[in-house]
Amino acid sequence: MNILLTDDDNLILQEVKEVLERTVPEIEKIYIATCIAEAKKVLKTVSVQIMLCDIEMPGGSGLDLLSWVRAEALSVQCIFLTNYADFSYARQAIRLDSMEYLLKPIEEKQLCRTVRLAMERAEKEIMTQLELCKKGQFESWEVD
Repeated sequence: MNILLTDDDNLILQEVKEVLERTVPEIEKIYIATCIAEAKKVLKTVSVQIMLCDIEMPGGSGLDLLSWVRAEALSVQCIFLTNYADFSYARQAIRLDSMEYLLKPIEEKQLCRTVRLAMERAEKEIMTQLELCKKGQFESWEVD
């Protein structure tokens, strides 16, 4: 399972990456993006099942990025990790089918628990798609 970390704060990116590498060995690859354009490039080129994303970044917000992900019909579980305890942001995240809205700083246990839950949801979604594919309900479907 692959994960994309998107934040304009390199220190946060490295800390989260180190925690996940150390505590969630099931993650195959962790991709890093420091802006929306980089995140889109990753999402267009590799299979990512989970995205941890900040809200405010250069080139647009994490909410803009998730809106793009949904418009592209990418199957990605999104977890927002942000400094903004703003209800309007959280409400918009819910409308975009975000899995979780967490505030920085986050405890290591909560981060790992949330990522593992996202992995479970992503796995269930993959299994559902495979079942539909077996039943002939998808004309084409690729697995990376």
